[in-house]
Amino acid sequence: NAQTLVSAKCFHKLDAFVRLIALLVKHSGDQQNTITKVNLLNKVLGIVAGVLLIDHEVRRKEFQQVPYHRIFIMLYLELNAPDQILETINYQVLTAYCNMLNILRPSKAPGFAYAWLEIVSHRVFIGRILSLTPQQKGWPMFAQLLTSLFKFLSPFLRNAELAKPVQKLYRGTLRVLLVLLHDFPEFLCDYHYGFCDVIPPNCIQMRNLILSAFPRSMRLPDPFTPNLKVDMLPEISIAPRMVTNFAALIKPSFKKDLDSYLKNRTP
Repeated sequence: NAQTLVSAKCFHKLDAFVRLIALLVKHSGDQQNTITKVNLLNKVLGIVAGVLLIDHEVRRKEFQQVPYHRIFIMLYLELNAPDQILETINYQVLTAYCNMLNILRPSKAPGFAYAWLEIVSHRVFIGRILSLTPQQKGWPMFAQLLTSLFKFLSPFLRNAELAKPVQKLYRGTLRVLLVLLHDFPEFLCDYHYGFCDVIPPNCIQMRNLILSAFPRSMRLPDPFTPNLKVDMLPEISIAPRMVTNFAALIKPSFKKDLDSYLKNRTP
């Protein structure tokens, strides 16, 4: 009970601080001048992230992620409130948060991993980055965040060394993938190559969640259809869309030799 009172008192102070920052961002500079607002937000996020990393390094096992999570998520909710001024910087706010989350990725601050995943998977954040941002501009940023998460989990999953904390993070990751599979399957379709490239081959469940995604506009054939021949379906000739630039991952010298071999069929 005493702990609850301490937490409530702490949250009141943090929420007041967040409200102050949101008002400063909203009213800094002219209404039409978004640069001043965005610069202030970037500076605040950078300072809080810097303090978090120092705190994480000093305290180590005693590090408390809850206050930082409260600041980041409440500030994001404040800046995404329905407001004429704030709506002009929605995309810049999203970009600033993605940069901050990339700095605080689990490999950099493992003690912040749970809070990091909770922010990344928050309904308002996912809705903004994958649905409300026009022209799918937020998709590459979200894909980068998920890739960072997969890379962090990869060594544990490859060796099947899942201690309790890693198990919880893994289960949380699976739940995020289930949400994406249900609500944004096109996102998983577009980035399946890059995701599966960093997920160990022995993670069959996680890879299958990603590879089972298909566009909502597509109708899958009934597998129980008599004499069904998959290679005769018209959709089989349509190459899947891949936005991952896998060619950039290949070394130029090897790429040249590979292209030559594919063209001439000789070494």
